[in-house]
Amino acid sequence: MAHFIVTQIQFAKESWLRGLKDVTPEDAKKRFGESNCISWMVGHMAQFDQMAWLDTPVADLETFAWGRPASTPELSDVLDAWHTVNIEVNHVLNTFTEADMQRPSRFTEENCATMLQRQTWHYWYHLGEMQAIRQMMGHQGLPQYVGRMGSTVYYPNQ
Repeated sequence: MAHFIVTQIQFAKESWLRGLKDVTPEDAKKRFGESNCISWMVGHMAQFDQMAWLDTPVADLETFAWGRPASTPELSDVLDAWHTVNIEVNHVLNTFTEADMQRPSRFTEENCATMLQRQTWHYWYHLGEMQAIRQMMGHQGLPQYVGRMGSTVYYPNQ
């Protein structure tokens, strides 16, 4: 069974994917003012996951790193990359022990547990941004957050 903190990031990612439901390729490329488009956010989150947890990149995602110029990639391309990256990331994270949580992360001097929390909040941030963009486009019936929290994300009783 995955470490409790790992289940939290996995839940955030499931919720984030629900936020993409019914986004068309055309809508995924729309920008409002200085905001990034939804497809860029998908590439950005894939890039962040890959950078944080994989020793060997599985996709070319540097154009989506923090501070890079805005772009409007194809949703199918970045979503495929996101899934490819996250298959590998899950292989890594699902093996984490308490000792792994205490070691320094690849990305910062923070320990891996803190990095996982940072990444979880990063997903929630972009989920809110994505839903605001969808509201500006007039999308209706958007998912409610936080969704159903099945037994895997409840804090374990001692």
